[in-house]
Amino acid sequence: MFDCTVEHNVTLLYRKTGKLALSKTYYIVKKKTVAEEIVQTVFTKLWSAQMNFDTELSAYKWVYTSCHNLSVDYLRSGSYRAQQYDAIEPDDLMSEDNSSRFASVDLVKKILKELSPRDGQILVYKEADGLTLEEIADIMGVSRKTVVRSLAHSLEILRAQKEIWA
Repeated sequence: MFDCTVEHNVTLLYRKTGKLALSKTYYIVKKKTVAEEIVQTVFTKLWSAQMNFDTELSAYKWVYTSCHNLSVDYLRSGSYRAQQYDAIEPDDLMSEDNSSRFASVDLVKKILKELSPRDGQILVYKEADGLTLEEIADIMGVSRKTVVRSLAHSLEILRAQKEIWA
């Protein structure tokens, strides 16, 4: 049992996962102050909610998933989109044969608004974080097949958007 009501345990978890959580969060949001605020919010919630986990690994997964979710929420926020999504050019997408990959992380951010929250989360785990299908399935608590279906659905939406832009 990993008890987050004990200050030492939360401090230990922060020391082990804080830098990685900050790095992944910054990679998604591209703003240091926003990334720091997200990570701080996650650890504050962990401490104030006095959570308990079966293992330290479960606590780490919760921190990582929470940071990821808050990062995606930030990207989905109206003020962020107003600044970032003025125009998406068709050339931003890679060629049709490589359409499952994106030219840049920025394009992933731009297209998130078109996807469901779950599909967007899976897409960011795959494209921005570089996680394997198995890792995504484990973090999200779904089957590998669900991850594959979600990515295929996201690709259909991206192809449809590419046709609209053409």
